This record gives sequence, C-alpha cells and structure tokens, in this order.
Amino acid sequence: MIKDWELIGKASQFIAEEMGISLKRSAISPNIRERMDHSCAILDRSGRIAAQAEHIPVHLGSFKIGSMNLLEWIRSNRTELSEGDMILTNDPYITGTHLNDVMLMAPVFHEELICAYVVNKAHIVDVGGPVFGSLNPNAKNLFQEGMIIPPVKLVKNGKIDSEILSIILSNFKEPSTALGDINAQIAANRSGIGRIMEMLDEYGTKAVIHGWKEAMKHSRKLALSGISGWKQGSFYATDTLEAGNSPILLKLRLDISNDSITADFSGSSSDLELPLNAVNGVTFSAVAYAVRSAMNSEIPTNDGLYSILKVHAPKGSLLNPDFSLFVSF
Repeated sequence: MIKDWELIGKASQFIAEEMGISLKRSAISPNIRERMDHSCAILDRSGRIAAQAEHIPVHLGSFKIGSMNLLEWIRSNRTELSEGDMILTNDPYITGTHLNDVMLMAPVFHEELICAYVVNKAHIVDVGGPVFGSLNPNAKNLFQEGMIIPPVKLVKNGKIDSEILSIILSNFKEPSTALGDINAQIAANRSGIGRIMEMLDEYGTKAVIHGWKEAMKHSRKLALSGISGWKQGSFYATDTLEAGNSPILLKLRLDISNDSITADFSGSSSDLELPLNAVNGVTFSAVAYAVRSAMNSEIPTNDGLYSILKVHAPKGSLLNPDFSLFVSF
C-alpha cells in the first residue's frame, strides 16, 4: 500500500524534474539546452534537500553545500525574503562550484509562512573576465576569472530589479544569451513554486513536511543498505596533479563504517595561484558522486542520501581554498 509520504516524495522529485525541463527548454544557450548543465531542487524550510532533479553530476553534491551556505548568508546578514523574491549569486564560496554556475533561490510561502525553498543552478556561458567562457587558464585569483555576484535580490515581489540586472549583464560578454538563461532560471523557480503550492493545498503543510522527512529517512536507509556489504576500515590513497615544476599532492583517508563514510583530505597540497582549486562544494560533490556510483543502486536524491557522507578538507588546502587568498575552483 502506497503511503502519503511516498506520494509526496515522488511528487517532489517530479516537481524538481519539471523545473529542470522548464529551464532546459526556456534557456537560450546550447550549454543548457543541449549539455543540460543545470540542476533544480526543493529544500525544506530548514534548507535540507527534499528532492533534487538529476542532471549534471557536480551539482548533485554541491547543492547541499551551496543551499546551506546561501541560507546561512541570508540569516547572518538579516536578509528578509518576501513572497515573490528571488536571490541570486555566483560566488563559489557560497554556491559550491565556480563563477559560471549562477544560483537562484526563492522561498515558497504558504499561509504567510516560508515552508520551503526552490533553487536552481545554471552554467551561464560567460560571466565576465578577460577570456570568453570565463574559464581563464592563466588566472591566479578569482577576480581574473569573471564577475563575482554576491547574494542579491534579483527579483523583488515578483518583479525583476532592472538596475541590478543591468549591472550584471553589463559585465557579461554575451548579455542577450545570459538574459535568456537567467529568465529561464526565474521561470523554472516560478514553475516549482506553483507546483509545490498545489501539493500544499492538496495535502496540507504538516503532511508535506512530514512526507519530506520520511522520504529523507527512506533515502538514508537505502544508502546505508548500499554500503552494508562494503569492507569496513580505513583506506588510503595518494595522487598528484602536474602543474609547474612541482607535483601537487592529493591525499585521501577514507573511513568506512556501518553508518557513515568519511573522506579526509588532510595532507593535500595548499591552495594554488592557479585555476585548479576545488571549493568545498566541489570536493563534497566528487565524494558523493564516487560513493553513489559505487553503491550501484537507485536512491532518491535528498538529504538522507547525503547524511551518511562526511568530508574534511583543511581550510587553505587545494580542496578547500581560502577566500582571503582570492583563489577559486
């Protein structure tokens, strides 16, 4: 017998997928329309991923980090989100990937309270900087890659702030393409908000919130089952990157137990004045993708799946660069 939480969980997955379809079909750039370099998710009111569409792998894990970072920024800066608002950023130290991945988040209100968020990322082809594509192989810091957009309300009370949009597009080399893609992101969030509102009206807020919690518990249970046959213990690996005259060291200690997997990258090289560093979201995403692939099982993507993973990369290392040094992935 199918329970309500299962219906809510599956419906939420479909909403996230539908958001992605809307974004893909509405976008202008081939990077989104053909490569599908975008992702969409639904967050509960605490910021945990309730459902996520599976599009590009690097967004799968980084969304957990990026969403929490952005909500923490909103709280620490005492930013209030009203119905119809959407907040945009491409700061890698918040979003968890690189400058090209523009992140757009919107609250979902029901009975005058925030009960969820919708969020999406899309790889905008060019976000400024000295080279087309904003992937500068000679960049020594983040500022040499492109324009850093701090969290800003691009949409206020349902209307796009034309002044903020003008500042952003004036720094992009393909403003018309970027405008089309950003509009597609806005449309995708509006689509998700509408569908979630329908679900809230049908099941009620308490039932939906409960359904998301149960869906996360279910994914965690499946994830633990997926690693139950793995050999437990500590495992070590070392690899190097070639850049310049000295090898760049990557070290990993992987601890596998019956209820968690911990990836510890202590001992890896320090961050570099090269565009080779991975911000924390990318590091987490790489671990999540590798672990999930090794599980070889179907697990709904939500916070329950990610809850069994722990990643430690020392601040200031290649895999968790220090923003004060202005070095990025």
